[in-house]
Amino acid sequence: MQRPGIGREARGSPAAWTPRPADPVALRRQQEERSAFLFGALLVYLIGMLVRIAGFAFPLHAIVFSLLVDSFVLLLVLANRHLVAHLQVVLRGPALLAAIAAAALASAGVTVLFARSLVLLVVSGPPRWLPAAGPQFVYFAYVFLAWAVAGRWLEARAQAHEDQLRAITAENAAIVAEMQQLRTQLDPHFLFNALNMMAVDIHDRPKHALKLLRELSQYLRYSLDTADRPFVPVALEVAGMRSFLRVQQSRFGARLRSRVTVEGSMRGRLLPPFLMQPLVENATKHGIPGADGVLSVDVTVTAEDDRVVITVRNDGDLAALPQRDGTGTGLSNLEKRLRLHYPDRHGFDLRQEGDQVVARLRLEGPPC
Repeated sequence: MQRPGIGREARGSPAAWTPRPADPVALRRQQEERSAFLFGALLVYLIGMLVRIAGFAFPLHAIVFSLLVDSFVLLLVLANRHLVAHLQVVLRGPALLAAIAAAALASAGVTVLFARSLVLLVVSGPPRWLPAAGPQFVYFAYVFLAWAVAGRWLEARAQAHEDQLRAITAENAAIVAEMQQLRTQLDPHFLFNALNMMAVDIHDRPKHALKLLRELSQYLRYSLDTADRPFVPVALEVAGMRSFLRVQQSRFGARLRSRVTVEGSMRGRLLPPFLMQPLVENATKHGIPGADGVLSVDVTVTAEDDRVVITVRNDGDLAALPQRDGTGTGLSNLEKRLRLHYPDRHGFDLRQEGDQVVARLRLEGPPC
């Protein structure tokens, strides 16, 4: 026999009645619906009073009559909304529109009967001006139909906005999760090559192997330290790329010549971590050495007002880049991160300038 409160939630315990957090999208939709209803109700009351004041001998009678009739109209509007909410579960398209129109016309007829009967209760005699039943029916039919059309339009608009917002939220969540994985995922070939180089040099060139180990440890430390940080100072990102290039320099020796230059003040400027990684990695992986057998890679980070410009130059031929699945993956992931952190505030181009391939990244304002 199971004792109460062990292995299950006891009745009345906080976990049993704690409400789930409200959906902010649904709350916003409810607030918009309330605001639209209040605005429509105010408009109905105002127009009704202005029209009826001219038809009654005493303004007070017109005000009381309008409050009663228009309140009755609003109650029927709420009833119609409740009815339509149930009908749209089983009806679609023209059938639903026909049901909405029928409900509006029926409500207009009931309102005309209610209004004309109410005149005898509000005033001691007939008003100076009492429209015929036909015009009254047209007026109230217009009110109910206009309210129904406006309600359907607002609902469709809110639903479209809600679907779009949910899609954007889901896409951003997926991109954030993907970027979280990508930015902490090291290129296995880069890591294996560095470890193999250390294994080869540890006996013949222990000092060189130790230097390579230190550079690799600094790069790995940067990777681990920024794993849970959405943004890092530009100086820290540059230091991480310098460590990456120094590891490559230790591997290739005199066959690789690299330079990292920072122009302008980077104080207070932030970047998503590993944003420069695919540009620098592509330069070392797909670059073509010059006539002297040396591959030159130049990285320049420039601060211009609220803009950061990152330029990576390397010897190579853009037309000779291998067209395979893995070649553009890094740049594709870079574009996703740019759309996430710099929506409509970034620019990227990859072009051939003489014997060099130039990748230029322009970032406007702070990341988000």
